[in-house]
Amino acid sequence: TSDAKVVGGYVTVSNGSTTTPGSEQVFSYTYSDFAYIPIVTATPITIETNGTDASKDVSVILTNVSVGRVDGIVKFNTIGVSSVGINLFIVGIPV
Repeated sequence: TSDAKVVGGYVTVSNGSTTTPGSEQVFSYTYSDFAYIPIVTATPITIETNGTDASKDVSVILTNVSVGRVDGIVKFNTIGVSSVGINLFIVGIPV
């Protein structure tokens, strides 16, 4: 196709929160509708200076992607204070 829509987004998941191994934090991001379910990539980033190694040892799982919203979970693998954001890159066919 010759038409594509690209959306960049950001969500703060934790900011100075204490985490333990296996703890999870949910997130969601709403965007204007696509014609079909888009391709979504989520990348965790360490934010602020108060994050420890707990901010660097996370897993991101996208639990639902629809034409207008993405939901996910950040799973923390290390104990400590975490400050984590999620960068989102969304590509699809416009309405």
